[in-house]
Amino acid sequence: CSCAPPDPPIESLKKVTAVFIGKVKNIRRGSWENKVTVEVSKVYKGDLVREVIISTGIGGGDCGYPFQKDSQYLIYAWRSPEGSLQTDICKRTKPLDKAVDEIKELDSYIDTQGE
Repeated sequence: CSCAPPDPPIESLKKVTAVFIGKVKNIRRGSWENKVTVEVSKVYKGDLVREVIISTGIGGGDCGYPFQKDSQYLIYAWRSPEGSLQTDICKRTKPLDKAVDEIKELDSYIDTQGE
């Protein structure tokens, strides 16, 4: 897998279907795709329910994101042609503890959009 450098947070927010914070509740591993159940705690963009399923590759050359059960993440996802939410390592998805500054930037941007 090779990725271009990701866009800055606000540009990335504008280009994806959903941006949210959530905790991984379950990972159903498949032969070429993992289905990750995420309990959503905060939504920056998207029409999301309390729990969503994110599809991602299994890792290695397919750019799949290495989610860990019971960990929290800032997730940038897009909707596939089949309708599922997806993410990979080329998006800005990251563990919540590594997203502190990015969350401040998103909070500030969302606050100014509401005025």
